[in-house]
Amino acid sequence: MGLFTNNKKLCPVCGKPTPRLLATTVEGMPICKECAAKVDLPSGLVDKMDVKSFVQYVNYYDDNQVLRDVFKEDYRYDFGFLSGALVLDTAHRLFRLSGIDTSLVMESNNLKNFRILEDNAPLFEGDANGLKCHTSKVPERVKEMEPQIEHFMRERRDYEWREERREEMERQQNASRPNQALPPVLNSDSGSTVRMSEPRFNTAGPFQNFEVEIVLKHAYWGSKKWKVKAPSFDKEHPSTDSYLIDYETSVDKMRDLAEHLMRIANPDAKVTYDKQEKAQSDAVPDVAGQIAKYKALLDSGAITQEEFTALKQKLIG
Repeated sequence: MGLFTNNKKLCPVCGKPTPRLLATTVEGMPICKECAAKVDLPSGLVDKMDVKSFVQYVNYYDDNQVLRDVFKEDYRYDFGFLSGALVLDTAHRLFRLSGIDTSLVMESNNLKNFRILEDNAPLFEGDANGLKCHTSKVPERVKEMEPQIEHFMRERRDYEWREERREEMERQQNASRPNQALPPVLNSDSGSTVRMSEPRFNTAGPFQNFEVEIVLKHAYWGSKKWKVKAPSFDKEHPSTDSYLIDYETSVDKMRDLAEHLMRIANPDAKVTYDKQEKAQSDAVPDVAGQIAKYKALLDSGAITQEEFTALKQKLIG
């Protein structure tokens, strides 16, 4: 039978005709598009199934339609292009591991626990017993980078001063000898004709990614992980204050995600903190000092007026 004959193979699950090209296969046999569209499983799991176990899965998926009909999205965290999304219905304590409307809907008893980490360091941990909020070492490690950043900024200012001087000399030469080829501008210290390379701050931040991990009690899913890129320093004008503003914004989003997941796991569960973090939260914040820092960032152009207003409002409450 050739490629263009009408004799298509039939799906071993439902008996419908199967695609001739690029068909999903189970136990070496192609399945129809309708059955393939029901696959919402961990990568590689279908390849390990025989026809009988896949039929059982399809029946499970069809039964899940009851929950899909009930599901009403009220929270979504998008992890970026190709990384998918975590979608919640906190009112009914339901959730999806995908942003696709036809994906499986899971119930609160399917959520065993979750963790949000900074690389390997836990930031939030939650289950039906409660949410644990851990003290991050990132702010401390960022502060430790201040001498390195100050050294870079001295080099950067020196480079910018030399570039301004070189450009000014070129303008003067162009004005005095507009039709003559210009010799290279010398480095006044070394006499070199080589132009200085632009300094770039390529040092990585204290951590690379937030990692979101959900552990499940489910017939087909054991766990699911996502990564969210951590903040980074500006390559030309790095600032610990700017980094920490971006970091705090990211942590607020992670905290919001954790709190929404707790509405699935147990909306009445308690929140606990590391002792150090609780002590810090009980202390009176230096509001005036923080506002002064944010004002300096606003004046330097590192943040916008809208960002300054939002940060100020957050401090004042």
